Amino acid sequence: MIATFTDRSGARVVPPAGLRFTPGRYSWRDIGGPLQATIDADGPESDLWGLSAWLRYGVEVWDHRSEAVWWGYISAVRITAGALTISYSLDTMANRVRVVYQQRNADGTTERAVTADADDAFSQAYFGLVKEVAVRAGMLDAAAAAYLRDETLATLKYFSPSLEVASREAAEVSVSLECSGWWQTLSWRLASVTSRDEAYTELNQYGPYGSDTTYYPFGFTNGSRGDGWISLYDYPTHYYAAAQQFKVSTANGKQPMKVARVAAFLFRENGGAGAGTLTMSIYTQSASAPGTLIGTMTNINASTVSQTDSGWVTFAAVDGSDIWILPGENYWAVLTRSASYPAGDQVNWVGVKVPNGPYTAVQSKFKMSSGGAWINDADFVGLNLQVHVEHGESTLTAGATSDKQKIGQSFQIAGSASLEVGAIRLRAFRMGTVGHTIYVGVYTDSAGAPSALIERVAVDPDADIGVDFDWLTVTFTNLATLTPATSYWIVIDPNGATSPYAFVVFAASLAKGYISGATLVYNGSAWATPAPDVELLFELKTAAQTTSQVSRLISSYGALLGATTIQDASGIYSEPGRDGDSDALREIVMLLHAGSINGRRMLARVLRDKTVAITEAPASVASLYLDRSGKITDAVGLPAHPQTCPVGVWLAPRDVVPAGAPAAPLGASTLFYIEESEYDPKSRGWRPRLRGQRDPFDMGGIRL
Repeated sequence: MIATFTDRSGARVVPPAGLRFTPGRYSWRDIGGPLQATIDADGPESDLWGLSAWLRYGVEVWDHRSEAVWWGYISAVRITAGALTISYSLDTMANRVRVVYQQRNADGTTERAVTADADDAFSQAYFGLVKEVAVRAGMLDAAAAAYLRDETLATLKYFSPSLEVASREAAEVSVSLECSGWWQTLSWRLASVTSRDEAYTELNQYGPYGSDTTYYPFGFTNGSRGDGWISLYDYPTHYYAAAQQFKVSTANGKQPMKVARVAAFLFRENGGAGAGTLTMSIYTQSASAPGTLIGTMTNINASTVSQTDSGWVTFAAVDGSDIWILPGENYWAVLTRSASYPAGDQVNWVGVKVPNGPYTAVQSKFKMSSGGAWINDADFVGLNLQVHVEHGESTLTAGATSDKQKIGQSFQIAGSASLEVGAIRLRAFRMGTVGHTIYVGVYTDSAGAPSALIERVAVDPDADIGVDFDWLTVTFTNLATLTPATSYWIVIDPNGATSPYAFVVFAASLAKGYISGATLVYNGSAWATPAPDVELLFELKTAAQTTSQVSRLISSYGALLGATTIQDASGIYSEPGRDGDSDALREIVMLLHAGSINGRRMLARVLRDKTVAITEAPASVASLYLDRSGKITDAVGLPAHPQTCPVGVWLAPRDVVPAGAPAAPLGASTLFYIEESEYDPKSRGWRPRLRGQRDPFDMGGIRL
């Protein structure tokens, strides 16, 4: 076998006369191709010392058939002279340095911080490469981190030789060239990929708050008993609940509003003890009477109601249990008492026959008998009620009213490469039991409105959306590919009839800070600007096929590698963003280890021209056979060449285990996947390393 060399520019190198190079062991791996090689050199001492300048020279090893069987670069030079061995290695060199550290903020919290990169231009020009390192430090301030970065660069910008002293002197000066495959150069760069997710997530997703008070019918002062009252537990009729219909004005739009407190005009009979509790609840309307319970305010003791003067008794909202109502729709405030009490201990809700408050429309007043039926009391126009609501016009409803049957949000993705939609996140809550599917999809754009469906996912709002604001994540399985700088639409499409009591509310913002899109609503016939004009809050999580990510990482960080060809796509998608704390090689290997949709490993091989081929590992079918003599043959029995270091193939023993031998241990196989191969030209020995086989020099666990 022979070795040939090229300099850092790629030009062929003619070694000084008298220098002899003898290839030693070399290896391949299924991910990357050529892995490591050793080449021994001997000859005139002055020429041998000159080999220390050959770091990062290209290397090719050729067999007796004049076939190249290994290629890469010189990564280290070991020179032995007498009892001394001096090593020069690219592994200890870095000409771009950053420091990742923790810094303490003024409020005592800590956060991750990263210094700017520091470069040494001379080193980068000399070696023809940028080799980066991220120093991971603990708690530092910015000045100390910068000092650590600069000191590290000064130490590593060329390389730090290592020195060994033996107990005996070598007879002659010798040199060992330690070589690495071109694939290893990917470890020289830190992979930083900016996430290309699109998002608009203003914090004021429901604000700023305003407040309204709805009065029914109201118009007299404390102490008045109006035109009469309904008594809760007035023996013998036992009316244990009373209800007043109400609706909130649409003056501030038809955005959902939150009930802050409810007040009823009450007094208590002088002779009673005021036992039990009073509960105020909000119900939907059904057949002109209270329907489904929406929520309950805080309870109060009946004894706190005044016995001398009638007045407003306030029931506050329960923390963490928001009650949402829709302006313009009828609801019911229902007052109940906890148990039956005799005459003389009743609590009375005052009413009027003629409305004289800010609302003059006729209101309904109901009382519920002990039998449970709601009875309309014709004696009064209504019971005196105040409903205080908080509102912020920064929400959008889907399926509540006919003017907002669907919601659309346009967006664009940045960058120059296409990406796929991995997930869409929306901040939402549910009012009532919706009872039908809601679709969240991605559509094309036509004339500034949603057009053709690309992909959509069904959401069960009753199972997937809670009654309080929270993030809803919609994950796409059939990922839609999006082109940069092209408008697309997120469309929220309730697949059912509209209902003012059962719908989904999505967070929006009046700020309208998203510059790459707009929000529209569908009114049954056309897409229109919502009223008020708000913008949907959303996060669009992009994804990319793992093999596409590998190709892009190689293109970005494989400065010494050529083009990448994806012969087999993985079909597996993941988030493409990288924070720059890990080198490109590590990131690429993890992506390849994620495998394919067929459950196989993905492989990469650097070819002799430095281009990279990405393929799927073959199915579990033997392509090589090994007999007792160590002879390797292919599937048709022709000799195979171990010096080519076959990897990424399946090997089966042939005529090795005699017939009738005991069965192999549980889990053992007679088919072996070759992950790594090593060939020794001197002994002509071939050593395959199988997948899962433990490296004797690796103190960790099982190799993947």
